[in-house]
Amino acid sequence: MDRIDVVAALLQAGADPRRTAPDGWTAEAAAEIIEPQRAGLIPGFYDVKDAALAEGALGCSISGAGPSVFALCANSLVAENAGRAMKQAFAKHGVESELFLSPVNQEGARIC
Repeated sequence: MDRIDVVAALLQAGADPRRTAPDGWTAEAAAEIIEPQRAGLIPGFYDVKDAALAEGALGCSISGAGPSVFALCANSLVAENAGRAMKQAFAKHGVESELFLSPVNQEGARIC
């Protein structure tokens, strides 16, 4: 896909060009375009996402190509509640899951 095609697809999907990164992508726009393509591969994904958001998660999506799902939360209490709700939603769809809670890495990537 050419860069102009990516930008056109983002705008067509409703991406806010003011929030578009220099490479043409935003997290929100990527979710709008890519998430629906991957969600069908994860049983109960939208129920899991709704469960996380209902518990106060700031957002929830698929990590990379899947099958991992993540939620971004403002604090550890919300993260624990959202994580528990996500596990319950997966269980309703017969999917075993593991919960991992971790803080956001404030340093970013580094070469060791």
